[in-house]
Amino acid sequence: MRVRFSLGPGFGGDGRVFRAEPFAVLYMHHGQAMYEAGGAPTAVPDLISAVEGKLRGENQVVVGFFAYEAAAYLDPLVAVCGTPSPLPLAWWAFLDLGQAQGDEPGFFAADYRRGCSLSSQEFCHGVEVIRDAIGAGLVYQVNLTRRWEVGFSGDPAGLFRRMCQGYVPRFSFFLQDLDQGWAIVSLSPELFLAKRGNKVESWPIKGTWWGKGGLEVGEKEQAELAMIVDLVRNDLGKVCEVGSVEVSVASRPVVTADVRHREAVVRGRLQPATSLPRLLAATFPGGSVTGAPKLAACEFISRLEPVPRSVYCGALGVVQGNGDFTLAMPIRTGYVNNGKLYFHSGAGIVGDSDPQKEEQETREKVRSWFQTLGVAP
Repeated sequence: MRVRFSLGPGFGGDGRVFRAEPFAVLYMHHGQAMYEAGGAPTAVPDLISAVEGKLRGENQVVVGFFAYEAAAYLDPLVAVCGTPSPLPLAWWAFLDLGQAQGDEPGFFAADYRRGCSLSSQEFCHGVEVIRDAIGAGLVYQVNLTRRWEVGFSGDPAGLFRRMCQGYVPRFSFFLQDLDQGWAIVSLSPELFLAKRGNKVESWPIKGTWWGKGGLEVGEKEQAELAMIVDLVRNDLGKVCEVGSVEVSVASRPVVTADVRHREAVVRGRLQPATSLPRLLAATFPGGSVTGAPKLAACEFISRLEPVPRSVYCGALGVVQGNGDFTLAMPIRTGYVNNGKLYFHSGAGIVGDSDPQKEEQETREKVRSWFQTLGVAP
């Protein structure tokens, strides 16, 4: 087992790429959680419990991801796409950071192949369907996304390094399984969940604008954020002590390489002995990439998006031996497998959304991806 990885500032890293040999890996295979530590893989009852339960040693951490579709593993009521994903449903590497070696990324090349999972017309139609559902009182907001597919060869770490030149996103993340061949390239600016002791917090991002202008936010963008903040408060309230959940920052700017956003900070104090499985069951997938109400929004997502999101909009990051963790929301995230690069983008749809503007938003969010790859959007 061999991996390469990189962690951004939000994980305590600086964007450098390292190579390491995990002392164990944990993954989902045909719906079964498997643990492999130098020998034949063995089944474990619960993958998420095993993530935080098999660490040993002060420098050891678990680095990996949960795909968006893992939500159905936590709660069968969450509707997800049934099409197989290019990546595992979940994959975590147990690492000794003291033994990691620096690694130099190589060259890469890309060519346009199959285009997008939703054409511009299809995406706009999806926006209209969601607006009609909002008008009927079925949902308040739905996050509609699309996936681009590009031919890719060479080193995915080279792509990651190129896209981080001059700007290392706070929750940037790179992970490559050198034996299986797949890789994750994430430039995420968003924190899904962080736990320190008995305290937990989330920084949901909603509302997007681009082009000329400052950091002023319109009513639509602020409304998008307000709805999701309320949902995140409700999610955390399921596992936090009564009265401890608070919105410590209602709205603040987030500037990325391509667009600008608003984010909030929601914090709470966990109930005693709250496990990672229980916390994820209450919060996953994150409200900023689903909508409100969450179950109804996920139902619309599963009907309107023809391909799986995979690691995009799931969760990725680092779990420490003491139970603390930092999990980013994998937006601005792509993944490589079998000579293809997939990357996604989406928009929060509300009652006054303009279909053409929402479609343009999805392109603006990944403009730097197309520029770096040298392919047409």
